Amino acid sequence: MHQLPDGGWLIDTPGMRELQLVDVADAIEDVFSDIAQLADACRFSDCTHTTEPDCAVLEAIDSGVLE
Repeated sequence: MHQLPDGGWLIDTPGMRELQLVDVADAIEDVFSDIAQLADACRFSDCTHTTEPDCAVLEAIDSGVLE
């Protein structure tokens, strides 16, 4: 492994033709099922859970239901 000047890493893998990153998009709802369920109750379907009114995720955090 070689650290690059901008903070990235270069990995030399002799004999390996390719490395693929795993697509975690499908697993997000499994890992964060409690948040995904709350997000369905938000007022806006494109809620970013930061400043929108009637955000179920922020309300759960404020009330202590969600850490």
